[in-house]
Amino acid sequence: MATFLTSPSGRVIPAAACLGVAGRVKNNVVVFTNRDDWTIDGEAIKNEFGILSVRLINDFVAAGYGLLSLNESIECLTLQV
Repeated sequence: MATFLTSPSGRVIPAAACLGVAGRVKNNVVVFTNRDDWTIDGEAIKNEFGILSVRLINDFVAAGYGLLSLNESIECLTLQV
């Protein structure tokens, strides 16, 4: 995130961020499913980068929200009837 926010294309700090993470999110903190020693804290990200709102959500939840934005007539195919 630090690399992106300091790159020429990312110099504008976003007002909000929502990150899909592979693990159980509790109190806006995740300990990764496959890496017990890796932790992400949404509040710490908010404070470090000056983002007004940071929300961590499970990656499967994030994929589900992404499905809601699909245009079914253009972006979806029926595989079986």
